Amino acid sequence: MPFSSPYSRFQKSLHIGYDQWHDGIGYDLKAFQQLTSAEKKSVLLSLRANTPTWREIEVFQLDNSPASRQALITAAQSPKPETRLAALRALHELGKLPDFPKFLARELLHVDIYKGLSQALLLVPEHDGPDIRAALLYGVRHRPEVAVHFAAMLYYLAGKAQAPFDMDLRPVFLKFTSGTPAAKRETAWQQLCQVLPVDPATAGKARPRPFTTGQ
Repeated sequence: MPFSSPYSRFQKSLHIGYDQWHDGIGYDLKAFQQLTSAEKKSVLLSLRANTPTWREIEVFQLDNSPASRQALITAAQSPKPETRLAALRALHELGKLPDFPKFLARELLHVDIYKGLSQALLLVPEHDGPDIRAALLYGVRHRPEVAVHFAAMLYYLAGKAQAPFDMDLRPVFLKFTSGTPAAKRETAWQQLCQVLPVDPATAGKARPRPFTTGQ
């Protein structure tokens, strides 16, 4: 039995290079929507057999069948922060994860430059709240590998920066690097807490409680 034209287009979209991956080019979702029921079943079985990435997660979200939602729940337990974030966001957008800010706050405790940081920070402004800010403050205080980016985001959330990383304030943010002398870093912390405003003596001390899903 010959496959349809949409099936051929979808299969072609399975294979991309690094540049396309880096640019965020996923599977051909329009072609997926046009598949026959048999073709769609075959595609989904194949995708569920793979270790999921954000590309598979986009298809599962679009399909939104019980099996695909279960695949999203499984992906939300992935050891890779970027995969967890994509799956959690998909579940939230499908109305299956109303407490998404709590999950995002949990992920902020683990992301770093090469593991989900960009994806997490893109979601922060839309879901700003006490849990998110507590996680950001903890990161500024205890995680020098992300402190610069978390401080920049907090300035933005407080309305004191024009962008999530305002280049005009870059010298301020760089004071949170591990190479900054302790006294200057402490002064930067005091200034950040004043901007928010929060109590610098207590903010960022306690690690936010991890939030696990029973979804």
